[in-house]
Amino acid sequence: IICPCPAQTIMKEISVIVPVWNEEKNIRLLAISIDRALKSLKTPYEIIFIDDHSTDSTTKEIQELSKKYPIRFYIKKGKRGKAYSLLEGFAVSKYEILCMIDGDLQYPPSALPIMVAKINSGADIVIANRNKHFSSYLRRVESKMYHYFFIKFLHGFEEDIQSGLKVFRKEVFEHVSFNPTPWTFDLSFLLKARNAHYKIVSVDIDFQKISKHTALKLF
Repeated sequence: IICPCPAQTIMKEISVIVPVWNEEKNIRLLAISIDRALKSLKTPYEIIFIDDHSTDSTTKEIQELSKKYPIRFYIKKGKRGKAYSLLEGFAVSKYEILCMIDGDLQYPPSALPIMVAKINSGADIVIANRNKHFSSYLRRVESKMYHYFFIKFLHGFEEDIQSGLKVFRKEVFEHVSFNPTPWTFDLSFLLKARNAHYKIVSVDIDFQKISKHTALKLF
């Protein structure tokens, strides 16, 4: 059994992994928002973009942003799908804390400081629970049924395990083996992390469509 490391009070360096595909309209605001959020922690960080062969100007936008921000950029090498993009990003990360966030601006980077603080206070994995879901009624019903009957009843998770915003110790990724599908690795990862006695906690966020105007006023 793998035992999680004891609580740490020293601020650790942070790697933010962002899987992207055709996100040219969101990349700049996302980078600005992540930078503003993590500057408050006064610790080194990097943003790792893994591009799944975009057909728009995503690559050009990222390369331009890398002149100003601590960005590393990779074109996807392996299988298609978000989960495999994340795995490639985790594998090349330099720092001890890993953050994963979607590239579409629906998850607020402003939540990162409190999530990282929970890691530095002893948690091993922090999940952002989505308070608001902007989707069709049928999609919301399906999501709730999946959560309550499959996630909560069968596996005992209260957290929003499908959330695209998670923060965890790199140690967990290195020691927990799991089998992803093209679009998700969450359940397998979290089940095996819990079985290895890693501490999983959550924070609540507002999950929403973010316009240019609101994105720049997040802080």
